[in-house]
Amino acid sequence: QEVEKLLAIMESLTAKRVELLAEADALKEQGITDGRPDWNRKKYLYLRFPTQSGDRAREYIGSDPVKTDEALQKVERSIQHKNLLHHVEQIDAKQDEVKQILSDLQESASRLLENISR
Repeated sequence: QEVEKLLAIMESLTAKRVELLAEADALKEQGITDGRPDWNRKKYLYLRFPTQSGDRAREYIGSDPVKTDEALQKVERSIQHKNLLHHVEQIDAKQDEVKQILSDLQESASRLLENISR
C-alpha cells in the first residue's frame, strides 16, 4: 500500500514536471533574454549580457517607454523561465532518488526471497 502511495506521488510529480515545462516553453515563445537591465542616467535602458571573456556585451534599448517595457518584460519572463527549469531539476532529482530507493528495495526483497528459498 505504501508503494502504491509512492507511485501515485511519482505520477503527480511527472504531471507537475510536464506542466512546468509547458509554462517554461510558453514564456520562451513570448520572448526571454539573458540580458540584465542597466539604466544610464536613469533614462536610457541597456541590456547587459553575460560573457565568458569578460567583455561588456550590451544592447541599447533607449528611453522609449514601449521598448523599455518590452525589454523589461523579457527580463522578467527570463527569470520566471529559469525558476521553472530549476523546479523541474528538483523534481528530476527527487524522482531519481525515489527510483533508486525502489530499485534498492526490489533488490533487497529479491535477495531475501532467494535466501529463504534455499
